[in-house]
Amino acid sequence: MVINCRKQLTEVIHELNVINDTCGYFITWNPSTCDDCFDLRKFTNQVFETIYTFSGTHPNKMKFINSSIGYVAFSNTLKKSTDGGTSWNTVLYDSTQTIRSILFPTESTGYLLLNSKSLYKTTDSGNNWVFIDTITNNTINDFEFQTDSIGYAIGWGGFILKTIDGGLSWFDDSYNNTSYLKINIQIGL
Repeated sequence: MVINCRKQLTEVIHELNVINDTCGYFITWNPSTCDDCFDLRKFTNQVFETIYTFSGTHPNKMKFINSSIGYVAFSNTLKKSTDGGTSWNTVLYDSTQTIRSILFPTESTGYLLLNSKSLYKTTDSGNNWVFIDTITNNTINDFEFQTDSIGYAIGWGGFILKTIDGGLSWFDDSYNNTSYLKINIQIGL
């Protein structure tokens, strides 16, 4: 998909989340205006608007599951918006781990990867998060869920792990070429 932008941005874009062909969100940083301010911007039909400014902490991940519900991770804090990003509430705080990834294979089921090893899950659109597993002792570089129960994790040394029960258990799938191709196709979308 190509989004035709008629406004030139001078800020650094940190995160991009496209909802559909006409709507999406991105986070920008402009050090010339504020060292620790990050703007959440929304584009709708090629119109850009700043809808929220985060200050003091660098947002490292963002995921909107529709045009109203979104999540932003700040190191060890996850915030949720239910009004398209104009207000935010903390839904998860873990003082010992850093949030690395946010995934929602469905609007109600979501996953968080913390410290490249620990997995949290929600089944109520992010209102409550439950720690389900430390996936591995190795570093996970990325993970993806094709459905709310089937997921893959890849990491250092070329390992591929697979779950078929929503992350409750994982098995080595490194030598299954079919799974490897599925991961490449899914990540490449």
